[in-house]
Amino acid sequence: MTASLLALSIVAVLATSWLPARADDAAPTPAAAPVPQISDAVKQSATLDQDDIKEIQSKVALIVQSLADGSHPNVQSADRVWLIAALSDSNGNPAGSDYLQQYATIFNQQMLAMVSAPNANFRAKIQAGLAAGAVAAKTGSSAVAPLAVKLLQDPSASVTLMGMKAAGGMVPGIFSGSSISPIESKLLDEIVGTVIRNPNPPLGGPIAEQAYLSLRQPVFAAINGSPSPLVDKVLVPLVLKLVEQRIALYKAGKLPESPQADSTGVVILLSPNVWQGLTRDQQHEALGAAADLISYSAQARDDQANDAASTSLVQALKTDGQELRLFSDPGRGPAPDQALSDGVAHLGSLGLGSGAEAIDKASTEAVNAIKDYLSRNQ
Repeated sequence: MTASLLALSIVAVLATSWLPARADDAAPTPAAAPVPQISDAVKQSATLDQDDIKEIQSKVALIVQSLADGSHPNVQSADRVWLIAALSDSNGNPAGSDYLQQYATIFNQQMLAMVSAPNANFRAKIQAGLAAGAVAAKTGSSAVAPLAVKLLQDPSASVTLMGMKAAGGMVPGIFSGSSISPIESKLLDEIVGTVIRNPNPPLGGPIAEQAYLSLRQPVFAAINGSPSPLVDKVLVPLVLKLVEQRIALYKAGKLPESPQADSTGVVILLSPNVWQGLTRDQQHEALGAAADLISYSAQARDDQANDAASTSLVQALKTDGQELRLFSDPGRGPAPDQALSDGVAHLGSLGLGSGAEAIDKASTEAVNAIKDYLSRNQ
């Protein structure tokens, strides 16, 4: 089973609460009566008054109390469903903008207090992360950023993965603005820091994959328009740092989980929307990182006895070659260059059944072509 599939299996188990009792679970208590959903009148109100806000606060507090208890895993799952359902009215229509902002703020405050408590229930933190991802995606707000940061810093990789998914829901909104707040900057730093702190299986790979996917969103959101200036100023340094930290694992002889995820970093950096805005130094750094990834991935492939890892490495090499070919295409690439295009052609045409000799030859050709391009474009 691949790391990604394993992670999805773990998340499914956690979400449905089919877990044995843990030492941090509280003693069983009788399940409370279901909490009525927030009224449609409040959800669709154009401007919330104090009574409306109190209704949100009181009902979310009851759900948080139930979620924190930990005595009834099935109830905790129902609590998560309640928290997500609170984003829409009883007919499934999106709630009003004022309500969504107020709800996200209250949700963050109460959930942050819950997960920050000493001996906070493990399942409660998992369910909080799942709900936070939905709140972030639905509201487009970074109001839940403090909660996501806390989850990303959790010592449990399972909780961290939930925090990463929640963070991903906020990244597009962060880069749609003209500036970044301190808590948003903290969240972005934690996305990269979390990958660095969690390199080990079984969740190190899925955490890295989710981080790359989160950072890719603002780039592809701007395909039909101009990317935000924040992409060049903020996102690119983060991606470069993430790629370079992963390369450090290859250099140390520690093949990182999900090596194919690192190809996403290459795709981001060589995207036409990004490449044109890079400084010359950043362009050289990006292509240098691509060359290092190819070189170390090919070397790791030669050392692999594990079929799954070998397949992931070949797929990563193939993706890198294809992306570099598009990047240097003489007709439509952002950096048209026939020599570079020819030099990476064999890498991009590798098959999963390609032999070691073909892989080594294609990788060497590609690395040499990149180095030649850099020397010609100082």
